[in-house]
Amino acid sequence: MIHALRKKKILKNFKYKNHYLLAIDGVHLKTSKQPLPNSLKFKLKDGSIEYRQYALEAKLVSPAGPVFSIGSTFIGEDDLPSETSEIKTDAEGKIIEYPKQDCELKAFKRLIEEIYINYPQWNFVLLLDALYMSKSVIEIANKYNWWYAIALKKGSAPVLYESAMQAIKKDYRTRIKNSDGTVLEWANGVIWNNGDKKYRINVIGTEKGNNDGWAFLYATNIFINKNEAQILQDEVCRERWKIENQGFREQKHCGLELEKAFGTRKHAALNYYKIVQITHLIRVLIFYSNIFRTLQRIDNKGIIKETIQKPMLEFFKTIKHFVNEFARSIFSYKLTLRNKEFQRLEFAVPYS
Repeated sequence: MIHALRKKKILKNFKYKNHYLLAIDGVHLKTSKQPLPNSLKFKLKDGSIEYRQYALEAKLVSPAGPVFSIGSTFIGEDDLPSETSEIKTDAEGKIIEYPKQDCELKAFKRLIEEIYINYPQWNFVLLLDALYMSKSVIEIANKYNWWYAIALKKGSAPVLYESAMQAIKKDYRTRIKNSDGTVLEWANGVIWNNGDKKYRINVIGTEKGNNDGWAFLYATNIFINKNEAQILQDEVCRERWKIENQGFREQKHCGLELEKAFGTRKHAALNYYKIVQITHLIRVLIFYSNIFRTLQRIDNKGIIKETIQKPMLEFFKTIKHFVNEFARSIFSYKLTLRNKEFQRLEFAVPYS
């Protein structure tokens, strides 16, 4: 589906300098006291065992709002032991050690390899949170010649953070004062000593007024100049949050029931998760594109002369309202066979 959209040039505005914006993040799906395939195991204070399912998701994001899934994997995949033999217990049968579990960074490596195989000629900007500020992630990005923009926090990479602060404050020319009192600042070529290797990393962020800390701060391998600094921060680095709002939140609370358990055997949960991603992609196309308004024009040639170029959100106000109206229309109107005479599908949302 993603390759078909690219072929039809639907994804042309999902890029920054020929690199697709790719946000990657984990999402919690289900918690159970019963063993779940492809899950992580947690021991609670009362001694009971809890099984939690997480997925690691990769989504194309865009400044206008639409997000499309292009890959996913479960965190904990193939990690659940077939029996309790792999779990060590004491003489009383109390669990004292679990098998080594999967984690988000391990799942990240699997997911990136899958994406590279499925999209070998694509270039990406990896949009990641502070968890991924690590040597292994930088090496993966360098391996595929991809760009990255990773949220930078003092606790995630303290050595890099301190070096970045010194570099940013050294040059007054690399700062832009905003009307709200905040200051956009950046530094290129900050040296990060990580073990036996040195990395040159660029840093950009917005400092709050009165030296009240940072509103945003990112590490990237994209060179920063004054003419493009604001665009880089606002339309690239900060786009990562859309995987949460336009992605996971919509799939959990707008009718797709991402967190519901429709099966707990083998790969049932993973299959349902991928069905949700496909359904969400189709709904995004309906919601943000001109397809509905084009079909309306075909059905009402004598009334509607031009396709209305407004996003569906202006008509339905909320996604929940749109879903309810769409479900109602399915049961109210007959489906008819249509030819493909309508014009090329386009997003009716202006991009900056």
